[in-house]
Amino acid sequence: MKKLCLSILASLALTLGLVSQVQADEYLRIGMEAAYAPFNWTQDDDSNGAVKIDGTNQYANGYDVQIAKKIAKDLGKEPLIVKTKWEGLVPALTSGKIDMIIAGMSPTAERKQEIAFSSSYYTSEPVLLVKKDSAYANAKTLDDFKDAKITSQQGVYLYDLISQIPGAKKKLPWVISHKCVKLLKLVSLTPMFLNDQKP
Repeated sequence: MKKLCLSILASLALTLGLVSQVQADEYLRIGMEAAYAPFNWTQDDDSNGAVKIDGTNQYANGYDVQIAKKIAKDLGKEPLIVKTKWEGLVPALTSGKIDMIIAGMSPTAERKQEIAFSSSYYTSEPVLLVKKDSAYANAKTLDDFKDAKITSQQGVYLYDLISQIPGAKKKLPWVISHKCVKLLKLVSLTPMFLNDQKP
């Protein structure tokens, strides 16, 4: 599949969602989906520095997990991953269920009203993903996506960017981004917004 970088749209600054207090025990509870590789994913063992997912026999790993381990160590805590659906991360943080979010969450104005953010630890740009044999494979500008049916992952700022594409048809969002890529291969819906995940 071909990616078209949209540099005229805002860059994404991935940051940590923070609260001011940490629970008074030995754990630093970190909320994440554990389903957004390469940032975080779920695996069945603790290989390569994976961290236990609370209440399961599984482990989480990825960039976000490695950052979480360093923060926990600096705080004198053990990291404990609390696997949480994307739309539940902010409520879990504000209710005290978790101590922080490390899940590639961008600091939107709406989110800043509820939670504080750290400095950015990763920056990427939004991209449109298209099938290589689609009518949009040779698109060079946003105008080339007129009449395109476009979606993105549910609950992320990328979905709001679709309205900046002249004449694009905003379709219902999909729940998890790795499923979006698989579905793109199967259906005619094209293109879709994702974050450019440069290592």
